[in-house]
Amino acid sequence: GNLQLTFSETVNASSLITNRLSLVANENGSGPRYSLSRDSVRSSDGRIITIALTYFDINSIKGTLGLAKSLNTTFLLPQIPYVTDMSSLSVAATANQIASPFVPVTDYIPDGTAPVLDHFDLDMNGGVLALSFDETVDHRAMDLSR
Repeated sequence: GNLQLTFSETVNASSLITNRLSLVANENGSGPRYSLSRDSVRSSDGRIITIALTYFDINSIKGTLGLAKSLNTTFLLPQIPYVTDMSSLSVAATANQIASPFVPVTDYIPDGTAPVLDHFDLDMNGGVLALSFDETVDHRAMDLSR
């Protein structure tokens, strides 16, 4: 998964502090939130910076109920300063961010990849079946009757 940020001018991608970026579920900041890890990979300098989310970040976001499930549950909360321009000046908040620091997503691509069962363990003495998947799954959505 990727997170793409668009700026009004070219920014220094190596200055981006990804753990100062949080995803929140609504524009007032209440409800679920997740702060990105610091080791997310970034693209090169430019107006558009793409953050390749880590496996840990992707699965943590998927596992946070109510967060980043649609356009309506995906907002970015940047903690300024989090990036600088090519003159090493910190990117300032926009007028909209001064009124509300929560930036709505403009383009949302939902998860379209089904989880894959990696392996399972069966304990016949304890009567326990443990399933391990390649990504976070919502156990409430599983139908074990089939």
